[in-house]
Amino acid sequence: MKHAPSESAFRAKLRACVAEELDAHWRRLDGGKCLNLRALVINAAEEELLEFALRRANHNQVRAAKILGVSRATLNRKLRAHPALHSHSSRPAAAKKSAKSAAPRAAAAARKKKAAK
Repeated sequence: MKHAPSESAFRAKLRACVAEELDAHWRRLDGGKCLNLRALVINAAEEELLEFALRRANHNQVRAAKILGVSRATLNRKLRAHPALHSHSSRPAAAKKSAKSAAPRAAAAARKKKAAK
């Protein structure tokens, strides 16, 4: 049975991956300007982390927030900061559920409108 790597081993591996990608990016610039490298790295890492947590939590924001160690409000704020993720942040089942219940609501609204005439 394989054991999960320790936190320090994970951290070392993650740092090595980031360092490798930073070096590769720097080489590709070939003397060009690199503006706001910190924001580029932090935003990319945060976006990937949010997406990972949402996938692992089956798009349940409460569970994703627990995985990340933040409040649900913080998770929502961070999702709004990453528009590409914000559109995928709700659970897929919720959309299906609301579509199913839309027909009875529409029928009830039609009956009310008819009764008001």
